[in-house]
Amino acid sequence: MPAPAASAGRYPAGDTGARELLEKVGTKGDSALVESLRPTSADYRAVFRPDFAGRAERFYRTRFWGGSPVPPGPWAQQGQTELKMWKATTEEIRDWTPAVRSNFPGGYADVKDEFNSGLTVYTWRYTRPGAEHGLFFNGLVHVNGHWALFPKPWYVLHQ
Repeated sequence: MPAPAASAGRYPAGDTGARELLEKVGTKGDSALVESLRPTSADYRAVFRPDFAGRAERFYRTRFWGGSPVPPGPWAQQGQTELKMWKATTEEIRDWTPAVRSNFPGGYADVKDEFNSGLTVYTWRYTRPGAEHGLFFNGLVHVNGHWALFPKPWYVLHQ
């Protein structure tokens, strides 16, 4: 497995870096970039509280990263050239603010108390220009100097 910072580390923390990364994966695809989003053990511990971090690592390694490979992209369907992106701090997720309720899947409410403080989680949607709906994704976090992907973390509760 390549070092996570090999590709995802090229994109800076924050909205600009997230947008550049998601546009690249969404419209062009990049298998090395997608693979570099695979979290390390340290990433799970940095994002989630200790007990949940271990469960999450086991779940993602077997169910998300270990089974069939994560599609290298493009993640957007043909014609979905618009990227809509939302973010929330882990504190906002724990407080389940109105903005989080509006822009994050409801499953986050089930795991909101499992997040460590001080991080920002992104959700995003690829749409056709002017469209409201499209492919929806979640769980992008800049952690330990690189981007990592933790989609649908509430699935961990059902393992």
